[in-house]
Amino acid sequence: SITRRLIGVNDHVLDIGCGDGYFAGELRVEGNRKITGADFLAEPRRSEVFEQYFQADLDNGAPRLQEALRGK
Repeated sequence: SITRRLIGVNDHVLDIGCGDGYFAGELRVEGNRKITGADFLAEPRRSEVFEQYFQADLDNGAPRLQEALRGK
């Protein structure tokens, strides 16, 4: 897909609205090892594909996610 081509390989990926992590799993297979996911789910089914996962209501901002991405 065009999204995969734009992401490339060996990159750090932020998957916002990642759902259960199936697309992130495909990105790992393609060589992306550092994937951060964010979604409203308490825990995605494929949690093992994420280096970090944040539960966040993306419609109302995500202060915890924003702080983590800033390195706080």
